[in-house]
Amino acid sequence: MDLVTVVPCSTNLLGEGSFRVNLNKRERLDAQCEAMVEQVRGISKKRIIYTLGLYNKEEMKKISLGLKSLLSL
Repeated sequence: MDLVTVVPCSTNLLGEGSFRVNLNKRERLDAQCEAMVEQVRGISKKRIIYTLGLYNKEEMKKISLGLKSLLSL
């Protein structure tokens, strides 16, 4: 399959909550931002140029909880 599921990020900080996860500046992430769980989507793998970095365990846990809530799982 040529699709990958992504959680986009924004530097427009609204504050961490059920559908926003704070990501501190690191690696290729030039500024503090938030993962926008409410904006999850599938995109073509061809659109992926490079990754901005990896989530740590705590961030991934928060994103997973947000996705479960969003999708009523």
